[in-house]
Amino acid sequence: MNNGNAAVLCAAGMDEIPSLYENLRQQFPPEELYPEEILRSLIDKGRYQIFLYKRASDNALIGYALMFYPQDGITVWLDYIAILEEYKGMGYGGSLFQALCRRFGDASLGMLFSVEYICEEDAALAEKQRRRLGFYKKMGAVPLRADFQLPTDGGALPMYLFYKPFKRNRITRDIQLRTVAEMYEYCFSYLPHRRKLLEDSQESYVDEVIEDAQDGQAG
Repeated sequence: MNNGNAAVLCAAGMDEIPSLYENLRQQFPPEELYPEEILRSLIDKGRYQIFLYKRASDNALIGYALMFYPQDGITVWLDYIAILEEYKGMGYGGSLFQALCRRFGDASLGMLFSVEYICEEDAALAEKQRRRLGFYKKMGAVPLRADFQLPTDGGALPMYLFYKPFKRNRITRDIQLRTVAEMYEYCFSYLPHRRKLLEDSQESYVDEVIEDAQDGQAG
């Protein structure tokens, strides 16, 4: 991406949610999405924010990220990140991810997020998922050993739990569990089985030392 296509992060307003939610529906499976009214309530409660990624030259929307902030500030949770279809393959995904790292890198130890498992039954989907995993690893994030379960209306989706370290290449079991537990309570309070999911998977969370992460920094 050349400097003429430079983009900047800015906070989204509530009036921008309808169009943004429509794009979320295009980019993510329905079982991975909150109902729109739940998304609005998360923002209203004060610890969930939407960032828009806009091209500096003309203010065109390039992509976006949705973030949850745990109370202790030790980590941040990246809930969704996406680039609009017409701007994919132009380097904006990496620059958006790096912009988030710069935004939160001074105050937090790192960023946690979930990523889909590879669906081997669908070759085209599997290829996209492999590219996505490769992208996050290139950005310096690594999969942890935790058996992360994304709460859904019908139960849960097993997913990778990824971590992008900002300050040191380690994350304790306690920090992982506290972040996920707090995210569950804040984002999925409307799903009564959320606590059981964490209870059933908590033994899989362990202290992690990140030895092979790439730096993921912009050149």
